[in-house]
Amino acid sequence: MTISLLVTLVTALYVIVFTLIHMLKARKRSWVLAVVRLCVTLISVLASIPLTRYLSETVTDVIYPILLPRLPEEVTSVLNSVPAGAEGARVLVSLVIAPILYLLVFLVLRWLLCLILLIVRACIPFLRRPSLRRVSMPVGAFDGLLIVMVMLVPLCGYLAFGSHLVDTMKESGVLDSAPVQEALPEDMTAEDVVALSDSFGHHPVVTVVHGTVGNPIFTALTTGELDPTEAHGEVVEINLEDELCGVIVTASHVLDAAEALNKTDYTDADKELLFDAADSLFESDWIRMVAADALVALSESWLENQPFAGIARPSLDSTINPTVTRFLEILATETPETLEEDVHLILDMVGDLKVHGLLRKNELNLRNILHNQRL
Repeated sequence: MTISLLVTLVTALYVIVFTLIHMLKARKRSWVLAVVRLCVTLISVLASIPLTRYLSETVTDVIYPILLPRLPEEVTSVLNSVPAGAEGARVLVSLVIAPILYLLVFLVLRWLLCLILLIVRACIPFLRRPSLRRVSMPVGAFDGLLIVMVMLVPLCGYLAFGSHLVDTMKESGVLDSAPVQEALPEDMTAEDVVALSDSFGHHPVVTVVHGTVGNPIFTALTTGELDPTEAHGEVVEINLEDELCGVIVTASHVLDAAEALNKTDYTDADKELLFDAADSLFESDWIRMVAADALVALSESWLENQPFAGIARPSLDSTINPTVTRFLEILATETPETLEEDVHLILDMVGDLKVHGLLRKNELNLRNILHNQRL
């Protein structure tokens, strides 16, 4: 017997027993009380979503300051320099923990509402008398089935979410890239990762739960809004799955563009890879905003000869510095609305220089500058 089949059987047995127990309990109740208890479950399912969002923000305020120092210094430096970046990262953390909190909120809220219902039932005589069992029993069974499926929403959601991320990594080629291959255990290949992901993400239990009540609830829990005060006065919606999949796709384009830049016979086709990387980045309103704010912060810091995120302004030839200064002054006025056009202009210029070999003689000097900055 395979592990997948064993999990399916155990889960099916759990669902059947849980549903059967609720059906037998409903047998002792009136059909009105059975319907009311089902309504209590439905109310708990819906009301737990906004309650979880509020609670996850509170929990994140405790977790995020502890998590932030454990991130790479390069990442924390940029986040601390760009308010929209720090706030967006905090929102993403809250979206990651929201499904777990939802399960706790749902169980506690439903218990409290059932406790109130128990008190009301004690005060109203006709609610205590069993009636129309052929109605109350199937209603009770449906109530039990709904409860057990909602309890499985977080686990099935995480598994489906993880499977989608792995599929995106495979389709974009990131999974086969050197950095990812080096990070994998020695006895595991990219094919093993995909097979393992498929076995969990496409498991029958995950497919049934996530394909019915799970997907709407999980999507609502993993979608949040960036504080308008940190987002140029606009409300920016952030979805955990969309943002992470977008980062993976962007990483794929960046890897392709970086590989092409190392070619000696750079062509116009290679130049298009730069635009693909930029365009994938701009699909996220949040990333677009962070990129614009980061360019502004970097330009302002370098214009004052101050380092940005630990990176000092490169020391270039005195004849080039005035041009670089003017360029930084332009970038210091960057906005999310003008970012795409300006970045395309920069990439077009860099691509043309590379195609015609005008950057080749300066590449060694550039590498030395970057090396010195890291030191």
